[in-house]
Amino acid sequence: MTPIEMQIVHIQARLFENASYLPSAEFAKSFMRSYIAEQMDRKYSFMQYCGEEYLLEAFLDGGEIGNEGERYSPDIMFWMGYIYRYWHYLTGENSRDILKQAPPEIIRQTYGGLHTLDPALAVENLKSLSKQRRIEKTGKKR
Repeated sequence: MTPIEMQIVHIQARLFENASYLPSAEFAKSFMRSYIAEQMDRKYSFMQYCGEEYLLEAFLDGGEIGNEGERYSPDIMFWMGYIYRYWHYLTGENSRDILKQAPPEIIRQTYGGLHTLDPALAVENLKSLSKQRRIEKTGKKR
């Protein structure tokens, strides 16, 4: 991963941390499906070089986030933002596909065991968990 990509990973991590006052799952799902996340997924976009404060303000200007729902700790939110963007750079998958595999509730549940691992290994574990959940849900191995 390039130094610029790592800088963008940290910007998104701080963005999520700054949003810890909002209902966390709702924020993460809305953000990962947003125009801003889509821009962050591109090879080059001016959004990638905006600060986390600007990105949060731009995101919140684009719509409403309810006030109801669990708020995760700033540490969990930082890691969630970090791992989502790291995952994108590691695999090339877009934000929407990453969210489908690792919704915020799964990130919160696995935080204790995964946040101390190398991020690539954490992504590998989250992808395996997603595959296992899909098999359990459908009864089919793919």
